[in-house]
Amino acid sequence: MYTIVNPQAVERMWPLVADMLKTAFTPFTAEQQLAEVKRRAIAGAAVLIVGQKPNSSEIDMVLVAEDCIIDEAKVMIVHWLAGHDIMEWLCDVELLKSIARDCGYDRLQVWGRKGWEKALMPYGFRHEFTVLSVPLKVGVH
Repeated sequence: MYTIVNPQAVERMWPLVADMLKTAFTPFTAEQQLAEVKRRAIAGAAVLIVGQKPNSSEIDMVLVAEDCIIDEAKVMIVHWLAGHDIMEWLCDVELLKSIARDCGYDRLQVWGRKGWEKALMPYGFRHEFTVLSVPLKVGVH
C-alpha cells in the first residue's frame, strides 16, 4: 500500500522515513541532501510517498518524486527510492504507475544509477535520456 504524504504532514512523518531515505544518497552528502528533500517536500515541490506491506503498520519503502513538463507531458520523476526490500517493491510498479496516472501525470520516469535500467525494463520502462553532469564547486562530486 502506498500513501502520498501531504506537505503539512511531512514534518510529522520525517522521523519515520529519514534514516531509510538517507541510504539512497551518496554518504558524504547525505545530510545536506536529506535536509533539501525535506524542505522541498514541506514546500510541496517534491512528493514523498511511503509504502507499507499489507497488514503492516511499519513503513518499509520511501520514494521521493518531483514533477516537470517534458515535451508537453506532465512527468512524475522518481529521484530516490529506499526501503527494506526494494526488489519486492518492483513487483508493485503497476501500482506506482496507477498512482501517477491518478495524480494526473502523463508519464513516469525513474532517474537513478545504471542498475535501475536493467531492473525496470521488464516493467515497460525504456532508456530515454543520458544525463551528463559536471561539478561546479570544488569538493562536489
